[in-house]
Amino acid sequence: MKNFIKELLIAVYFFIISILSSVLIIFNSTFIYKMCINFFNIEIVSGIQKDLLIEDYKKIILYVTNPFVKELKLDNFVMSSKGEFHFLEVKNIVFIVEVIVLILLIVGIVLFLLNRNNKFKLPINSFNYLFFFTVIFVFIILIFIYFDFTFVFDKFHKILFNNDYWIFNPITDPIIKALPEEFFMVCGVICLFITLLVGIISKFIYINLKKKT
Repeated sequence: MKNFIKELLIAVYFFIISILSSVLIIFNSTFIYKMCINFFNIEIVSGIQKDLLIEDYKKIILYVTNPFVKELKLDNFVMSSKGEFHFLEVKNIVFIVEVIVLILLIVGIVLFLLNRNNKFKLPINSFNYLFFFTVIFVFIILIFIYFDFTFVFDKFHKILFNNDYWIFNPITDPIIKALPEEFFMVCGVICLFITLLVGIISKFIYINLKKKT
Protein backbone atom coordinates (compact mmCIF):
# COMPACT_ATOMS: atom_id res chain seq x y z
CA MET A 1 0.00 0.00 0.00
CA LYS A 2 2.85 2.34 0.90
CA ASN A 3 4.54 1.73 -2.44
CA PHE A 4 1.28 2.29 -4.30
CA ILE A 5 0.78 5.69 -2.63
CA LYS A 6 4.37 6.61 -3.46
CA GLU A 7 3.87 5.59 -7.11
CA LEU A 8 0.61 7.52 -7.26
CA LEU A 9 2.12 10.69 -5.78
CA ILE A 10 5.01 10.66 -8.24
CA ALA A 11 2.57 10.16 -11.12
CA VAL A 12 0.45 13.07 -9.88
CA TYR A 13 3.61 15.18 -9.60
CA PHE A 14 4.53 14.53 -13.24
CA PHE A 15 0.91 15.02 -14.30
CA ILE A 16 0.65 18.45 -12.67
CA ILE A 17 3.99 19.68 -13.96
CA SER A 18 3.19 18.52 -17.49
CA ILE A 19 -0.12 20.41 -17.53
CA LEU A 20 1.25 23.61 -16.00
CA SER A 21 4.34 23.55 -18.20
CA SER A 22 2.21 23.14 -21.31
CA VAL A 23 0.17 26.18 -20.22
CA LEU A 24 3.33 28.27 -19.90
CA ILE A 25 4.58 27.04 -23.27
CA ILE A 26 1.33 28.14 -24.90
CA PHE A 27 1.44 31.50 -23.12
CA ASN A 28 4.90 32.15 -24.51
CA SER A 29 4.13 31.02 -28.07
CA THR A 30 3.22 33.69 -30.61
CA PHE A 31 3.06 31.35 -33.61
CA ILE A 32 -0.37 30.11 -32.51
CA TYR A 33 -1.78 33.61 -32.58
CA LYS A 34 -0.20 34.31 -35.97
CA MET A 35 -1.87 31.17 -37.30
CA CYS A 36 -5.25 32.08 -35.78
CA ILE A 37 -5.19 35.57 -37.29
CA ASN A 38 -5.55 33.96 -40.72
CA PHE A 39 -7.86 31.11 -39.70
CA PHE A 40 -10.41 33.28 -37.90
CA ASN A 41 -10.12 36.48 -39.97
CA ILE A 42 -9.05 38.45 -36.90
CA GLU A 43 -7.52 41.14 -39.09
CA ILE A 44 -10.91 41.82 -40.70
CA VAL A 45 -12.95 41.51 -37.49
CA SER A 46 -10.70 43.82 -35.47
CA GLY A 47 -9.93 46.24 -38.29
CA ILE A 48 -6.23 46.11 -37.35
CA GLN A 49 -3.40 44.98 -39.64
CA LYS A 50 -1.76 41.66 -38.90
CA ASP A 51 1.68 43.02 -37.94
CA LEU A 52 0.07 45.50 -35.52
CA LEU A 53 -2.05 42.75 -33.98
CA ILE A 54 1.04 40.66 -33.40
CA GLU A 55 2.90 43.58 -31.79
CA ASP A 56 0.09 44.23 -29.33
CA TYR A 57 -0.26 40.51 -28.65
CA LYS A 58 3.45 40.34 -27.79
CA LYS A 59 2.95 43.22 -25.36
CA ILE A 60 0.11 41.35 -23.69
CA ILE A 61 2.21 38.21 -23.38
CA LEU A 62 5.18 40.13 -22.00
CA TYR A 63 2.95 41.84 -19.43
CA VAL A 64 1.20 38.64 -18.39
CA THR A 65 4.31 36.43 -18.11
CA ASN A 66 6.91 38.89 -16.83
CA PRO A 67 6.36 39.92 -13.18
CA PHE A 68 8.70 42.90 -13.64
CA VAL A 69 6.47 44.51 -16.28
CA LYS A 70 4.02 46.59 -14.27
CA GLU A 71 1.93 48.27 -16.96
CA LEU A 72 0.04 47.15 -20.04
CA LYS A 73 -0.21 49.74 -22.80
CA LEU A 74 -1.38 48.70 -26.25
CA ASP A 75 -0.78 50.80 -29.36
CA ASN A 76 -3.97 49.91 -31.22
CA PHE A 77 -6.55 49.21 -28.51
CA VAL A 78 -8.04 51.21 -25.67
CA MET A 79 -9.02 49.42 -22.46
CA SER A 80 -11.49 50.09 -19.70
CA SER A 81 -10.51 49.90 -16.03
CA LYS A 82 -12.29 46.54 -15.84
CA GLY A 83 -10.33 45.27 -18.83
CA GLU A 84 -7.04 46.37 -17.27
CA PHE A 85 -7.98 44.71 -13.98
CA HIS A 86 -8.78 41.44 -15.74
CA PHE A 87 -5.36 41.36 -17.38
CA LEU A 88 -3.84 42.05 -13.96
CA GLU A 89 -5.73 39.06 -12.57
CA VAL A 90 -4.46 36.90 -15.43
CA LYS A 91 -0.94 38.14 -14.72
CA ASN A 92 -1.26 37.16 -11.04
CA ILE A 93 -2.54 33.68 -11.95
CA VAL A 94 0.29 33.14 -14.43
CA PHE A 95 2.80 34.24 -11.79
CA ILE A 96 1.41 31.64 -9.37
CA VAL A 97 1.69 28.98 -12.10
CA GLU A 98 5.30 30.05 -12.81
CA VAL A 99 6.19 29.79 -9.11
CA ILE A 100 4.56 26.36 -8.79
CA VAL A 101 6.39 25.08 -11.89
CA LEU A 102 9.69 26.43 -10.55
CA ILE A 103 9.16 24.70 -7.21
CA LEU A 104 8.18 21.46 -8.92
CA LEU A 105 11.26 21.63 -11.16
CA ILE A 106 13.49 22.09 -8.11
CA VAL A 107 11.81 19.11 -6.46
CA GLY A 108 12.34 17.15 -9.69
CA ILE A 109 16.04 18.00 -9.79
CA VAL A 110 16.43 16.92 -6.15
CA LEU A 111 14.62 13.63 -6.83
CA PHE A 112 16.76 13.05 -9.92
CA LEU A 113 19.99 13.57 -7.96
CA LEU A 114 18.77 11.32 -5.15
CA ASN A 115 17.82 8.66 -7.68
CA ARG A 116 21.19 8.97 -9.37
CA ASN A 117 22.97 8.50 -6.04
CA ASN A 118 20.74 5.52 -5.17
CA LYS A 119 19.16 7.37 -2.23
CA PHE A 120 15.74 7.40 -3.84
CA LYS A 121 14.26 4.92 -6.30
CA LEU A 122 11.89 6.38 -8.86
CA PRO A 123 8.87 4.02 -9.07
CA ILE A 124 8.57 2.53 -12.54
CA ASN A 125 4.80 2.17 -12.25
CA SER A 126 4.46 5.94 -11.85
CA PHE A 127 5.14 6.37 -15.56
CA ASN A 128 2.35 3.93 -16.38
CA TYR A 129 -0.08 5.71 -14.05
CA LEU A 130 0.89 9.02 -15.61
CA PHE A 131 0.00 7.67 -19.03
CA PHE A 132 -3.49 6.60 -17.93
CA PHE A 133 -4.10 9.83 -15.97
CA THR A 134 -3.18 11.86 -19.01
CA VAL A 135 -5.22 9.87 -21.53
CA ILE A 136 -8.34 9.95 -19.35
CA PHE A 137 -8.00 13.65 -18.54
CA VAL A 138 -7.33 14.72 -22.13
CA PHE A 139 -10.13 12.52 -23.50
CA ILE A 140 -12.73 13.94 -21.07
CA ILE A 141 -11.75 17.58 -21.67
CA LEU A 142 -11.67 17.11 -25.46
CA ILE A 143 -15.17 15.62 -25.35
CA PHE A 144 -16.44 18.71 -23.51
CA ILE A 145 -14.62 21.03 -25.92
CA TYR A 146 -16.01 19.20 -28.94
CA PHE A 147 -19.63 19.41 -27.82
CA ASP A 148 -19.63 22.84 -26.15
CA PHE A 149 -16.42 24.84 -25.86
CA THR A 150 -18.33 27.94 -24.73
CA PHE A 151 -19.51 25.99 -21.66
CA VAL A 152 -15.93 24.93 -20.86
CA PHE A 153 -14.65 28.45 -21.51
CA ASP A 154 -17.24 30.04 -19.20
CA LYS A 155 -16.79 27.48 -16.42
CA PHE A 156 -13.02 27.88 -16.58
CA HIS A 157 -13.32 31.64 -16.07
CA LYS A 158 -15.93 31.32 -13.32
CA ILE A 159 -13.60 29.01 -11.41
CA LEU A 160 -10.54 31.25 -11.75
CA PHE A 161 -12.17 34.65 -11.36
CA ASN A 162 -14.61 35.95 -8.74
CA ASN A 163 -16.03 38.65 -11.02
CA ASP A 164 -17.35 39.06 -14.56
CA TYR A 165 -14.61 41.41 -15.79
CA TRP A 166 -13.53 38.68 -18.21
CA ILE A 167 -16.72 39.34 -20.20
CA PHE A 168 -15.38 42.16 -22.36
CA ASN A 169 -17.57 44.76 -24.01
CA PRO A 170 -16.27 45.18 -27.60
CA ILE A 171 -17.06 48.90 -27.42
CA THR A 172 -15.08 49.70 -24.26
CA ASP A 173 -12.56 46.86 -24.72
CA PRO A 174 -12.15 46.25 -28.46
CA ILE A 175 -9.18 43.95 -27.70
CA ILE A 176 -11.77 41.17 -27.43
CA LYS A 177 -12.17 41.36 -31.21
CA ALA A 178 -8.50 40.46 -31.51
CA LEU A 179 -8.77 37.63 -28.99
CA PRO A 180 -11.81 35.59 -30.06
CA GLU A 181 -13.04 32.54 -28.21
CA GLU A 182 -11.87 30.31 -31.06
CA PHE A 183 -8.27 31.39 -30.44
CA PHE A 184 -8.47 30.20 -26.84
CA MET A 185 -10.02 26.94 -28.02
CA VAL A 186 -7.01 26.33 -30.27
CA CYS A 187 -4.65 27.16 -27.38
CA GLY A 188 -6.53 24.77 -25.10
CA VAL A 189 -6.44 21.91 -27.59
CA ILE A 190 -2.71 22.37 -28.26
CA CYS A 191 -2.11 22.48 -24.51
CA LEU A 192 -3.95 19.18 -24.13
CA PHE A 193 -1.96 17.56 -26.93
CA ILE A 194 1.32 18.64 -25.35
CA THR A 195 0.15 17.08 -22.10
CA LEU A 196 -0.91 13.95 -23.98
CA LEU A 197 2.49 13.76 -25.66
CA VAL A 198 4.15 13.74 -22.24
CA GLY A 199 1.83 10.91 -21.23
CA ILE A 200 2.70 8.89 -24.33
CA ILE A 201 6.42 9.41 -23.73
CA SER A 202 5.93 8.24 -20.14
CA LYS A 203 4.38 5.02 -21.48
CA PHE A 204 7.44 4.34 -23.63
CA ILE A 205 9.68 5.05 -20.63
CA TYR A 206 7.64 2.60 -18.57
CA ILE A 207 7.90 -0.13 -21.24
CA ASN A 208 11.64 0.42 -21.61
CA LEU A 209 12.30 0.35 -17.87
CA LYS A 210 10.10 -2.73 -17.46
CA LYS A 211 12.23 -4.60 -19.99
CA LYS A 212 15.35 -3.87 -17.95
CA THR A 213 13.89 -5.24 -14.71
